[in-house]
Amino acid sequence: MIGGGKGSARAASTILGSLPIDFPAPVILALSREELGQEFSRTLKYAKGPRMTIAREGLLPAASTSYVAPVHKCIRIEADGTLGLSELTRDAADPADLALESAAAIYGKKVIGVVLSGEGHDGTRGLNQIAARGGVRIVQSPSDSRRPQMPSSAVLGDHPNYVVMVDEIAPLLVRIVQASTPRSC
Repeated sequence: MIGGGKGSARAASTILGSLPIDFPAPVILALSREELGQEFSRTLKYAKGPRMTIAREGLLPAASTSYVAPVHKCIRIEADGTLGLSELTRDAADPADLALESAAAIYGKKVIGVVLSGEGHDGTRGLNQIAARGGVRIVQSPSDSRRPQMPSSAVLGDHPNYVVMVDEIAPLLVRIVQASTPRSC
């Protein structure tokens, strides 16, 4: 499960483009409203890596596929393990927290949560839930982030397992997944 705010689409593109096409876990992107707009379609492009698809309500995430919410929607994991969507409004819960918390509740110690560039505190609460259930937490280094507030908040509020440069995230995900049973990212 990858969450990010402003400035995260490029980082997400770097990560996805560096993962093997047959990555043995689904990758779910929970990006901010700003990143899901016009910037997203220009920035999140990669030649190789897991196939990307727009998330649909009730879809069961599959390995070798990355999922992104449609514009103006938040993505989450439902109790039955399928994808759920809700309206992305200014009053809605932070998209990364919603996604990370729901993944923690369903996947427990099998979830890997990643927080990328962004403003505010979105993602910190979700990483805390992943920590409470024994999952792995990765944060893009604030010094490597276009907008360092989200990663900084996650580092200070969660004490993640890893704080790394964006270029190191995909190889780290591969190592973690290969070392254990299949997980959801």
